[in-house]
Parts: sequence; structure tokens; C-alpha cells
Amino acid sequence: MLWKVVGKELRELSRDQRLCRSVAVVPVLLVGVLAIGGYESRRLGNVQRQSQHAARENWLNQGQRDPHGAAHHGIFLFKPKPPLAFFDPGLDPYLGTTVRIEAHHQHRLANRPAADATDSLRFDASTTALMLQVVLPLVVILLGFSAVSGERERGTLPLVLSLGIPNRTLVLGKSIAILAVVGLIIAPLAPIFGWVLTTTEDGGSPSDIVIRAGLLAFGYAAYLGGWIGFTLAVSARAKSSKVALILLIAVWATSTLLVPRLANESASRLHPLPTQEELEQKSNRAARFNAKGENPVRAMVNELEAKYLAKYQVKRKQDLPINFEGVMMQASEEFTDKLHDEANASLEAIFGRQDQVVGSCAWASPFLAIRMASMSLTGTDRPHHERFSRAAETYRRGLIRAMNEALARQKPAGPTEEGGQAGRDLWESVDTFRYRMPDWTWAARNSAPGLILLQAWFVLSAGLALTAKPRIQNDE
Repeated sequence: MLWKVVGKELRELSRDQRLCRSVAVVPVLLVGVLAIGGYESRRLGNVQRQSQHAARENWLNQGQRDPHGAAHHGIFLFKPKPPLAFFDPGLDPYLGTTVRIEAHHQHRLANRPAADATDSLRFDASTTALMLQVVLPLVVILLGFSAVSGERERGTLPLVLSLGIPNRTLVLGKSIAILAVVGLIIAPLAPIFGWVLTTTEDGGSPSDIVIRAGLLAFGYAAYLGGWIGFTLAVSARAKSSKVALILLIAVWATSTLLVPRLANESASRLHPLPTQEELEQKSNRAARFNAKGENPVRAMVNELEAKYLAKYQVKRKQDLPINFEGVMMQASEEFTDKLHDEANASLEAIFGRQDQVVGSCAWASPFLAIRMASMSLTGTDRPHHERFSRAAETYRRGLIRAMNEALARQKPAGPTEEGGQAGRDLWESVDTFRYRMPDWTWAARNSAPGLILLQAWFVLSAGLALTAKPRIQNDE
């Protein structure tokens, strides 16, 4: 009996030519957007790999120079493209892809492909993920808003129920039919998805990518399945198809447009970010004055000089067997690193509190839940970005330390290398920067709240649909 209901519903849907033509456009758009996203992701990945290679060659071929000058020459690091970013670029276009490594400065990532923006709720309908998150629920609504109420309006619902078909079987059959249509819409994406994943050269083991993709599929299945159940629950209870459509569109708009915007605005107001100028002023004040009102850098240098003079039992730093300039530079670097760490920790804490505010609103918006889970699993959310930033900073500190130690090894009166300069041997001693994304377990922990909410959304919607008792007659 169930499959007869499924077959009947599919026939009913296929008879509506306007609906068929409208729905047929969606897979074409999805395929086009995914293909363009895959091509663009591969192109950007190639550009970033070539740029990283060129930056490394520039570092190695800088010629003979003072090690500290080499530290200021620095190198550019390029953030690798996550393998699944072609599907959901998330925040990557807004957070930057390139960072310059040099002495005394912690630069933030620059070269953002998108316009100047940083909030996690940007709407970009040119991505496959957002089309699935925004457009597919509308398709489900169009397919199902009159699934039960339409039967009542045509006078066929009493006849169907008189055949002994339980309400649950009727709703389940219609759900399967709508699910089949949605499956046909999404199916053309599979070969493109597979092609991009099998040809990508960016980060992550194949098993890690497959597991991430599997969790992603689970999340989207729960999200769309929830919309199917909710649509049928409303259709079964609404007075008419028109009322059902209005209610469903209102819920979709609230979930997809209103709640995310209110959540973002609330997060920004409750936990405002300091301006770049405020951060710089705070760091500069800390660098100029300590708790005693002294210049902390000068006090540190004086203490360090006294320590080394006592250690080597000399009276002047010029008489030290090492180049004190290198020691001083490294100590100064470590001091400013602490200031930067404090500023970054403060910023990350604010971002974390903002994310908590947005996440707490996800219970009222399945869109927010799938958005957060999708970005986390594709590696394009803020925690993944911060992880790369920390890796780049660790590399910067290692490079600067190597340069300062090389400078310290040079005797001030007679440098071991001609003219007090270093060469390619020193540049090659600095390892090539290599970054690997965290594995799927790390992403799964971050995406767990969103996935749990999506599962709850699906269970609640399915329960509402399967327990619905359709109205037998229209209310005039």
C-alpha cells in the first residue's frame, strides 16, 4: 500500500507542468554552480601552490645579507585550499589567504577574494552549499505544500482514507515521493563532486575527506528531511493549500533570513570587537610602559646585558664572544610575541563568545545549524582559519629565531662570514612551510552541536508529520 501511495504522488507531481519546469531549473543551476566552484577552487589551489613555491625560491635566492635583514625580508605564506571548499567556501573568501612573515610584526591574513566583510552569515547564492541550504527548502515547500491539503480540496482525501490507508502510511508515502524528487535534483552533483575530490591536490588524506563528506551528507539529509516532514505536517493540518503555503514561506523566511540576521546583530552588540587602532594603541602602551612606569624593552635589554657581561666576565658588550645584537633581537622578539599573544587571545575570546550567541539561536533556525556544521566539516569556518594562523605564527617564530641565533653567532669584531653576512646555507636551514588541516575528528567535535540540532529538527518534523491527522473537510 505504501508504494502505491508513492507512485500516485509521483504521478500527481509529474502532471503539474509548471511545477516540473520550475523544479527542472534547479539541478541545472546546482550543476553549473558546483562545476564553476570546482574549477575556481582548483584554479586558486594551483595559484596558491605556485605562489608558495615562488615565495620559497625568493627566500632561498635572496643572496648574501645580514641575518636580521633576512628576517625583515621575510617570506609570504599561502593558506591551502581545503578539499571541500569548492562545495562550501564558508568564511574563506572573507578572512584572507596570504600572510607575510617578518621580524617584529604579526601580520593578519590578507588578499581576501571577497569584499571587505567578516561575519559568518554572509549570503552568497553562488555556492552550492547555500543553494542547498536556501533554495532546496523552497523546492520542498513547492512540492509538498498541497500534498495533503490538495487531496482534501479535490475531494479525494476521504476516498483515499476509506480504502483503509492509515494516516501515517499516507504521509510517509508522500514523504518518500518528495524525497525521490529531491534525490533526482541532487543526483547530478555526485559525478562532479567525485571528480573534484579525486583530482584535488590540497591537504587531507582520502579517508579524512571521505569521512568529512559523509558527515556533510548526513547533515544535509537531516536538514532537507526535516523540511519534508515539516512541510507535510503543515499541509495536513492547514485549512487550505493557500494557508499552508503562506505559513511555510513565513517559517522559511524566519529561519533563513530573520533569525540569522538577528543572531548576528545580537552577537555584534553583546560582544563588540575592538578596532585595529584600539588594539595597536593597547600594544604600544604595553610596549612603552610596565607596571613601574618604566620602558619594559629598555629594562629588559639592560638586565640581559648585565647577565651576559657577568656570564662571560667582561665589562663591555663589545668584548662578548657573541654578537649581543642577536641576543637582544631575540629577547625583544619574545617580548613582543607575548603582547601579540595577549591581543590575539582577547580577540579569539570575543569571536568565541559571538559564535556562542549565534549558536544559541540555531535551535530556532535549522539554516543556522546546517550553516555552522557545513563550514566546520568543509574546513572553512573561523576555528580552521585560526588554526592556520597559529601554524603560520609558529613558523614565523622559528624562522626569526634561526636568523637571530645566526646573528648572535657572528663575532662583532670579526664576523665568521664575509662582511658579517649569511648565505644560502642559512636560508636552506629554515624548513619549507607545510600545513595540514586537522583531521575529521577535530572538525566533527566542532560541528557536533549543529549536527545534533539538525537531527533534532528531523526527528521533530518527522514526528509532527507522522502523527498528523489530516482534516477531512475544508473549513469554509
